[in-house]
Amino acid sequence: MTVVAATGVATAAGKRPGLSDAAWERIARLPAAQRQRLSASERATVAGVVRELRRRVEAAGIDFVPVFGHWSLRTDNYRELGRASQADVQEGRDTLPARIAGYGLDFVASTEYRGRPQHPGAVASIAPLPGGQVSGTVLKLPFDRAEELLSVLLVREIGAEADLRSPPDADGRPRSSLMYRPAVRPVTLGDGSTLHALLFETHPEGPKSLRRVFGDAAGLTAGRLAFFIAAEGGFVRDGRAFGGASADYWRAGMQRLVDSGDTPDPLLAEAFRLAAESRAADGTLSLDAMAGAAVPRATWHGHRGWLASAEARLHHVYARPAGADALAGHRRLQDAMDAVLAGWQAGEAAQRARAGGADLRAALAGDLPALLREAGFDPSVYAPSAQGPDGYGRHLLFSESDARAGMQGLYSVQVAAFDARRHPAALAHPALCAVFEAPRAAGGEAQRGGAPGGSTTVAVYLHRDIDGVSGGLERPAHDPFTPAARILH
Repeated sequence: MTVVAATGVATAAGKRPGLSDAAWERIARLPAAQRQRLSASERATVAGVVRELRRRVEAAGIDFVPVFGHWSLRTDNYRELGRASQADVQEGRDTLPARIAGYGLDFVASTEYRGRPQHPGAVASIAPLPGGQVSGTVLKLPFDRAEELLSVLLVREIGAEADLRSPPDADGRPRSSLMYRPAVRPVTLGDGSTLHALLFETHPEGPKSLRRVFGDAAGLTAGRLAFFIAAEGGFVRDGRAFGGASADYWRAGMQRLVDSGDTPDPLLAEAFRLAAESRAADGTLSLDAMAGAAVPRATWHGHRGWLASAEARLHHVYARPAGADALAGHRRLQDAMDAVLAGWQAGEAAQRARAGGADLRAALAGDLPALLREAGFDPSVYAPSAQGPDGYGRHLLFSESDARAGMQGLYSVQVAAFDARRHPAALAHPALCAVFEAPRAAGGEAQRGGAPGGSTTVAVYLHRDIDGVSGGLERPAHDPFTPAARILH
């Protein structure tokens, strides 16, 4: 005799299938290498979730461990199910259509699989959202392989991408550096029944939640999200390729939504469009097309340094040069600086610094004014940008985003156009390397900006990070050039 549960799973009458006590205990403890990477509170969270999962599985009398997948796991899940290929996965036997209420689509930064620490990518997550709903799939991990499959899944979802360190909170307490947090939540199946399943939601304290990292009223705009979607990532391990371009990940996921009759999130759709339009045919990326795009600012996790507070008032991290001529001039200077800095990195000054074990950024700081002249730097290109409502324009001129290029750590060269009388603190910035005066744009634009007239100051900064605003708070955990003391720049 068999009993058919609401989940459509047939089990033997009077027999309660399940994993052994020892198997559940091993799953909760995680492998030693992974366990050592977690804090005591993180280990306790995992153990508690596994205990809750066991309780729910045994109470339901089902013969599988349910896991809720909402993005790539929705249709690319054969490995998690222990099948040889996706063609071997059968709905009903291996998966069940499902949805979860009270959650919405969320976005987290990827610095390994779909991005780099220098230019993070974006991957999907879910987070609590009153009134929200997310469609997905319940994966039915079979009991005969559940210990193996669930252990691998926990290690991957909890341990992967834990390469950024969160600074302590305002009271000095440590924060988690995990990307996702495991939880057991009720999901609704296609027949209307409810089943509790394991899922992975955005970690509220982790350093990679893109909805929380900016610390200003704008939050995660389409332009900002576009910057992450435009990232390149991936790596090769043991001859096998993992990850890749963030845009490829989102393109495939949105197509799955269309195929299933679901509507893509409006913020995601607009960000994907901006990211696609900002990538030229030759593969180069124009940040100018992404108004407000940026690597997260120094306001991450409530950091309240003076520079972070000042920059939080700026509406745009990267300002678009005013007018087509100024934009063309900015791009010419970008190309010239790329060539000049690439030559400098291969030249004698850089070689001497490497030989002496010095930080190349310090050597570059001394040479930067001469390199600007060599590149034909024209400060007037940026003068019109100072006429905005804040009287402050910022532009990313060059960014060293590949640590393998020989630079000891990351850096970027930025220019800022402003009225020095309105923004005197900009001249006291510790990364300031050169200052120019440029003619102020004539006419009523200057008056509308509230500037006193005269000239525009154009400053050039050499930052020790990708964009001058992430503040060095989020660095690769294994960056050998990170100083012991946490500094702003």
